[in-house]
Amino acid sequence: MISLVIADDEKNIREGLRDLFPWEELGIAVTCTAANGQEALSYVEKYGADLVLADIRMPVMDGLELARYIQKSHPETRVILLSAYTDFAYAQKALRLGVCQYITKPVDYQELTDTIKNLTSPRTETSYQGYYQEIAQKILRYMEENPAHATLSGAAGRVGLSPNYASQIFKQVYNENFSDRLLACRMTRARELLDQGIDARSAALQSGYQNFRSFTQAFTRYYKASPYQYCQAARKEDSDA
Repeated sequence: MISLVIADDEKNIREGLRDLFPWEELGIAVTCTAANGQEALSYVEKYGADLVLADIRMPVMDGLELARYIQKSHPETRVILLSAYTDFAYAQKALRLGVCQYITKPVDYQELTDTIKNLTSPRTETSYQGYYQEIAQKILRYMEENPAHATLSGAAGRVGLSPNYASQIFKQVYNENFSDRLLACRMTRARELLDQGIDARSAALQSGYQNFRSFTQAFTRYYKASPYQYCQAARKEDSDA
């Protein structure tokens, strides 16, 4: 998914853009909404973003200043400014600086769609592919290294992204939810411990479960057998051999 930050000081506009526009159909995830340019910039500085859609007039930091900062520090991030017809000269100034594209308010659905598609053409998406693959692989290694203590927030911190965005990238690359893969890693670890002769309660703790009942339920659902039944079957196989 391509990440998008929306910045507008009018709450109804930014929430409307977030909730009413079919971003997912364009392969885009809205990772942040901000009330001014400073909030948006803080997010981009911390987590990064592929696109920023910002009102040209906002308090604290306006859209033009935001675009200047982003072009300087994050040139890979594309900025689209929203402007009223009366701000046309202001928007033209931004365009001359080469920092963004602009769309006039009220936002026209087709115009915004066309602009987004132009900025996220197949060629652009291909350039993200290796980046996404690398992030997903780092998240997977993080889970496999220590499944007992792995969390989504920890994985996001490892790759420098928001938890929501990290989860979306992982699913896009592996076609699997973060939570499902983490469960698989924990169950694999639990089975390995049981195979080593570790008792079930210790295996539960070492695979990330403080509650033994929760561990037993998860193990039984995953392997179609309780930890006790699994160990019994393993002992029988050993004796038969």
